[in-house]
Amino acid sequence: MSEIACDPIIRDAAPVLAEAAGRIACPQVRNRATVGGNLCNASPAADTAVPLILLDAVLDLASFREGAVTVREEPITDFFRGPGSTILTPGEILTHIRFKPVGDTVRPRGLKSAARSELEPKSAARSGQGLDSATCPSVFAAWDKFGTRPAMEIAVASVGVVLGFEKRTVAHARLGYGSVAPVPWRGRKAEAELVGRELCAGVIEKC
Repeated sequence: MSEIACDPIIRDAAPVLAEAAGRIACPQVRNRATVGGNLCNASPAADTAVPLILLDAVLDLASFREGAVTVREEPITDFFRGPGSTILTPGEILTHIRFKPVGDTVRPRGLKSAARSELEPKSAARSGQGLDSATCPSVFAAWDKFGTRPAMEIAVASVGVVLGFEKRTVAHARLGYGSVAPVPWRGRKAEAELVGRELCAGVIEKC
């Protein structure tokens, strides 16, 4: 997890994943923990699950049977069955996690993307006004979690968002939630509320 959190390629291509990896447990745990282990544990509070849902992750599940290795590909949205339960069968392991760069989930390649910090100084949510089209990024990505203690925090709720903008209008939206249902899930109804609108406090409250 520590490598994921600090890797410059991951921080650029998947900032929501880097943010989540850097917030897991404590440094000692992050130095040994893996994203695969976090997913296969199948906790509804798994910190890396929501970012990978936002990134359209595909999982390679491998097994060795009758002298041959068999690999199947499954979208992460189909991986979780419930708390502590996944679609892994006996003898099957997770070998690879593949995903798109964050911007590719909501826009063509080559456009500028922005992390949460780039949006915060002129946040529309604080003023209730629409975004300034001169400073609005083409892509905005953020992840956060909420718990009851300042360290070794297990999420009571987590949320992630990737938004693609055309000027001030939300053209594409992906929202994910953790620890609020038996499995991490996408908020498709909330996504539909955002698309085609200018981002402001009133729109955010409806979601």
